[in-house]
Amino acid sequence: MTFRLTPSRSGGVLWCVAFLHSADKTACLQGRVDGFPLRAGEPQDIDLVFDVADHSDHCRTPLDLTDLAFVVEGTIEVASRHEWAIRYHLVP
Repeated sequence: MTFRLTPSRSGGVLWCVAFLHSADKTACLQGRVDGFPLRAGEPQDIDLVFDVADHSDHCRTPLDLTDLAFVVEGTIEVASRHEWAIRYHLVP
């Protein structure tokens, strides 16, 4: 997935991480990128590959994914968390 960050202030990002959650709010898939600088008003696209999986019984296919959370960890100016409701149904 690609996320576009358009910061209102400049600052350093330590990392970005996103989680795809199952209906019971288990983070079944995770994607992460390392830090980078952001400049105020300059959009920056972040590509995340969901390549870390939770192999618990809550995340076995078939699987309904219901939520996406995206976290930017960094200086106080750029740290944030956003959540969206989604609906994906994964089948073997």
